Amino acid sequence: MTQIADKHHEIGFYLRRCIKYHTYRSAFFAKLKTFMSFVGVLFGSAVAAALVAKAPPEYAIVASIIVAGFSAFDLVVGTAKRSWDHNDLKKRYFAIEIEFLDIDPATFTEKMLRDFDIKIRKIESDEPYGLQLLNAIAENEVIRASYAAEDAERYVCKLPWYKRVTANVIDWDVSKHLTVRA
Repeated sequence: MTQIADKHHEIGFYLRRCIKYHTYRSAFFAKLKTFMSFVGVLFGSAVAAALVAKAPPEYAIVASIIVAGFSAFDLVVGTAKRSWDHNDLKKRYFAIEIEFLDIDPATFTEKMLRDFDIKIRKIESDEPYGLQLLNAIAENEVIRASYAAEDAERYVCKLPWYKRVTANVIDWDVSKHLTVRA
């Protein structure tokens, strides 16, 4: 591959990984918002109040603390806004990818590649801090979607299940999971 072809491949891969990453983050915050709303409705509803009315007064206090705690957490974290922000970033990367895919790779020039780099950097300047392990998960997904199964398995990071499950919540270090890619 020529240097331009290599760079073209890197940009295309990077765009797909970013789209996947922001899809994961947007979905996580949307689900978290739904869960927060469910807890608020469940513990704050008249049905819960009726059940609690027959229970000891401590239950009412616990239910109100749960509602207040989840509401405060939702207010501080801003789950709806974060979901919206990641969805917007995903759309911006999609727009660049569509423009990128619309150009024949054989006609790419250094200037075109620089222009795409600039467009990408503009989006990156609006991105919040990224989660390393979630980026590795997104990269693994793009690798599996882009290459034959035998080739893909050589390039994916082997990530423990408990880290994959908590990747949206804990910023795990991935350095010991990265492999040298041949």
